[in-house]
Parts: sequence; C-alpha cells; structure tokens
Amino acid sequence: MVIDVIRAFTTACILFARGATEIVCARDQIEAAGVGAGAIIVGEAEARTTLPGIIPNSPVEVGARDLSGRRVVLFTVNGTRMLRDVPACGVLIAAAAANAAATAQWILTHTNGGRIQLVVSDPDAPEDYACARYLAGLLVGV
Repeated sequence: MVIDVIRAFTTACILFARGATEIVCARDQIEAAGVGAGAIIVGEAEARTTLPGIIPNSPVEVGARDLSGRRVVLFTVNGTRMLRDVPACGVLIAAAAANAAATAQWILTHTNGGRIQLVVSDPDAPEDYACARYLAGLLVGV
C-alpha cells in the first residue's frame, strides 16, 4: 500500500467521486502524454508541467468538474511515481486520509490476514507517516 495524504491519492478519491471510471498513474508528464490519448490529464504543479490543457493535481480543481465516464491519467511528484516504482505484488493500493477507513476495511475483508506493507510516498511528509500509523491501527484493531 502506498500512502500519499496531501494531494495525489486525495485527488484520486475526488476523481472517482466526480465520475472518473479509470485512473492511470504515470511517473511524469512524458509518460502521461504517452498513455493519455483521449483521457483527461491531471498533474502536479511542482512537476513544471508543459502539457497543454492539464488540470492541476488538486482536490479543489478536480472537484469542480464533471468527469462522468472519463478516463484520467494522473501524475505527481511523489505518489504516482512511488506506485509505479513499487515491485510487482498481488494487490497495490493507493491510500490517503480520505480513504483510510475504507482501505482498511477492504484489506480486512479481502486479504485473509496476509502480509501488508505500508509505504509512505514522501519520507519528509509527517502526514503520510501519521496516516500509515492510523491505517496500521485500523488493521490491528486499535
């Protein structure tokens, strides 16, 4: 499970809430442009985006849009890159504070007590560590 609290996966929660049917995570704007044909592209402002028509990676920005039935390509400095870099595993989950309780419930329902690895996407982000501790507590029933 990769955790990015502030924007990447909070934005992803809002993208789905606004009707997106699929989110493809890209490492950067070059990869996003390669897989984004016909898709809405959402990207990190800090990535110095040069793609035309890109929507900023912000829950506020995407929350104001109707994305019904749309495919979205999302790239961020930390969260989506970490998702792309995690070695292959059975199930890869993107978590944020916005979906922490639902994430923990899904894990408890579907993993039969298997091993879970929590990975924070930004080692300098105390909010990612706080969310990881919260998720760990939910998973062990604290």
